[in-house]
Amino acid sequence: MNPAQKKVLKRLLWLLLASPAIAVIAFTLYFRAALFYDTQSPVQVLSILKPHLQLLMPEGDGPHPLIVSFHGCGGMTDYILPRAQILADAGYAVLEVDSFTGRDIDIGEACAGTDFQGGERAGDVLVALEHARTIPDIDHKRMFLKG
Repeated sequence: MNPAQKKVLKRLLWLLLASPAIAVIAFTLYFRAALFYDTQSPVQVLSILKPHLQLLMPEGDGPHPLIVSFHGCGGMTDYILPRAQILADAGYAVLEVDSFTGRDIDIGEACAGTDFQGGERAGDVLVALEHARTIPDIDHKRMFLKG
């Protein structure tokens, strides 16, 4: 093998070995929000969510079963509250959790997976369930998640 061929072979070998590292770096940069989101305390999360929580209560005396409802990546669309009202009319209390408004999250970025991550949603779920325990007339043994 002549020196020119060795040089080409070395470059190809380097490229082959470097490609996975380059891919990992590119992936990390693109999905950095998913991999390295800022953690917040439950008190901070509740302060973000609470102004945008919507509680629909059924008629009649409680305690009522509760559905804690979470929107998808499209945010609080026009059909969410009418569907929640159907559940309230059927005897369920419904707590609608808006995870985006208090964080000023862009729906397009959320749906692309770059602006709102599973860890943040998991925090919202835990905080919403804990907050639900403070709501009068809720049957804490019959709380459900939707969304």
